[in-house]
Amino acid sequence: MPKPPSKVLKEIPYKLLKTITGDFSKLLGSGTLRTVFKGIDDNGQVTAVKIFKDYLGGQIVKQLQNEISITTEFEVEHENIIQPVGYCIENEEVAVQYNENEKRYMAYPATHAALCLEYMENGSLRDHISDASEGLNWCTRYKIIKGICDGLRYLHERLQSPVLHLNLKPSNILLDENMVPKISDFSLSTRLGEEDTRMIEPNVGTLTYMPPEFINRLVISKKFDIFSLGVIIIETVAGFSIYKLLQDMMPYEEIIELVLAKWTNRLQAMLTPQSVVERYCGQVRTCIQMALRCVDPDRRSRPSIGEVVAVLEAAELQDPGLRLP
Repeated sequence: MPKPPSKVLKEIPYKLLKTITGDFSKLLGSGTLRTVFKGIDDNGQVTAVKIFKDYLGGQIVKQLQNEISITTEFEVEHENIIQPVGYCIENEEVAVQYNENEKRYMAYPATHAALCLEYMENGSLRDHISDASEGLNWCTRYKIIKGICDGLRYLHERLQSPVLHLNLKPSNILLDENMVPKISDFSLSTRLGEEDTRMIEPNVGTLTYMPPEFINRLVISKKFDIFSLGVIIIETVAGFSIYKLLQDMMPYEEIIELVLAKWTNRLQAMLTPQSVVERYCGQVRTCIQMALRCVDPDRRSRPSIGEVVAVLEAAELQDPGLRLP
């Protein structure tokens, strides 16, 4: 199969990025290695400008180039994958004061690296995660879970060379105006060749979403992302605290029953018809059971993303009879 042509990203001057972000004053979010700002150009076009922090040293350009390489070679623009619109890599010397008393300065080489992405009106999934008793209704949570799974299936099973994301977590799942989820941040991602597993050098990530085989032996495979997905599904269904109970060795059945009880109480409090309560709670059970399989300590026991999607599609309500507010 011939390799599809790569998309060409527009190179954007750093000076223009400063202008459209109001000198980097419109903060959207910040992490250890990157900060994201809102940018609005003269035509009113809104973008998210992700700045790679310069203390990464030589890694700053490497991570940006990796993200560009991965995202520009996708065969199609998938609904659940974030789309880049431009980038910036510029070097300059900046004056740094090193003697406050004598106001002496020295020239310091700085690298400006940024990636511009489509703007997501509802921020990240992390901003919306809550206990089952409040926050997003079940229909929205289920749509988000299904969308994340569809995006990951594209990365794992629909590309010529599968892509391992390796940094899936709620802050890297962005939500558009209709709460459609989009997987973002491919700076740590890699393509998987003919091998099923591989060992890599340690890199920056979030421990909660890393599987034990990576923490202990630095082994990566598609099941790395599946483990991360399982944690995300648990947190999306029931909030951050439930996964902590799992880490504390609470039995699986007790976790499932606890989550189901909370959703049953919420739905009944809204005077939801009992038949609909039962159907929605059936979906809740399916999602939690599948998520628990995904976080199995033995990667060989975790399902493939194709299996996850098939189970979720089988659980979808053809005629739910009610759309929750």
